[in-house]
Amino acid sequence: MAFLVGSSAPGLSRLAVPFASLLVFVLGFGSQWLFATSPDLEPGPLTSTQTRVFNTLLACLWWTYWRACTVDPGRYEFPRPSSKKVLH
Repeated sequence: MAFLVGSSAPGLSRLAVPFASLLVFVLGFGSQWLFATSPDLEPGPLTSTQTRVFNTLLACLWWTYWRACTVDPGRYEFPRPSSKKVLH
């Protein structure tokens, strides 16, 4: 694990987003391919409606993941202390 520390860490961290996208692709489409090509695997291939719904949800997953990785998270500005003193 020593290779993760130091100057190599930023280069390795750039692979996180493509790796996660590839993982979603392989798991999402690989499962569809497996059920479509294996005749003995129950419950069998997806119907056209199930395929459309699944692929729509898979596209939504990719879109939200991409937006979460690329949108600036913003900055929090602390409120300035008030010059008025509160009397109790």
